[in-house]
Amino acid sequence: MKVRVPVVVKENGTIKIRFIDIIVDVALGMLMATIFVNIAFGIFFSTSTSAFDSNTILLWKALPWVAMAAVFTAFLRYVRSPSTY
Repeated sequence: MKVRVPVVVKENGTIKIRFIDIIVDVALGMLMATIFVNIAFGIFFSTSTSAFDSNTILLWKALPWVAMAAVFTAFLRYVRSPSTY
């Protein structure tokens, strides 16, 4: 993985700094994800599972972590190649 440097690009008469856009996008995305994960995990884990069977309870506890891994992977893919999104 190579180190990215700020790139100034002139498109349609406007100057854009690509690297700053990526940093802001990722930072805002992670901030929103942190807020929503904090709220969603509290609700998800406080759900009553007393009527569930044992296999469903095990799967129920793993689902949020799988979702977080998917979101983290999407962030990494975006950072590596933002033009594909």
